Amino acid sequence: MDNFFLAKYDINILLFYADRDLAEHLTLSLKADGPFSAAIQNQRPLSLSLKSKHKDCVNAILDNANKRIIESP
Repeated sequence: MDNFFLAKYDINILLFYADRDLAEHLTLSLKADGPFSAAIQNQRPLSLSLKSKHKDCVNAILDNANKRIIESP
């Protein structure tokens, strides 16, 4: 489900969740190894969440990033 890419807008699903402040969906997608690839204007979920001041999304991304680093150093 979380491997979608919205071609018309050149955005991946993590960017969509981060842009819409959908922290719960973002967390579930990250736990399922959702793609961290950049899309339009080289945006990434973390930079978009920081710029939009979506605190819950920022925390979800940082928590998951920490788990990914521990699991595969």
